[in-house]
Amino acid sequence: MFVTESTSFVSTRGEYEINKEKGYVSNIGPYTSDWGPEPGKDWEQIVLYPYLGGTFVWTGFDYRGEPTPYLWPCVSSHFGIMDICGFPKRRILCISGCVDQYTHCAFIPALELAGERREPH
Repeated sequence: MFVTESTSFVSTRGEYEINKEKGYVSNIGPYTSDWGPEPGKDWEQIVLYPYLGGTFVWTGFDYRGEPTPYLWPCVSSHFGIMDICGFPKRRILCISGCVDQYTHCAFIPALELAGERREPH
């Protein structure tokens, strides 16, 4: 048995600030899907119930259409664990850390500009 559409990675690869004008969603929040837990948290059910064989993240790739969380003129979904070109997003480490034997570490840029500290949105 598999869990389907368990979570989504609502983000834009390589972006760490929200920019509604350009249609960018930050990789460090605050967007999560309404239909499942945060990425990585969905594996708690897989571990808790041994009869579950895995999970299917909605979706594997971003795609054209269903622009979320933005509307027109944005034309892309931001659901995937990979962007439209197939490059992995930072949050794919949430899944990788659960399914392989390696230790994972992610570096994100400091949120500083011209010496001024900024908080993520």
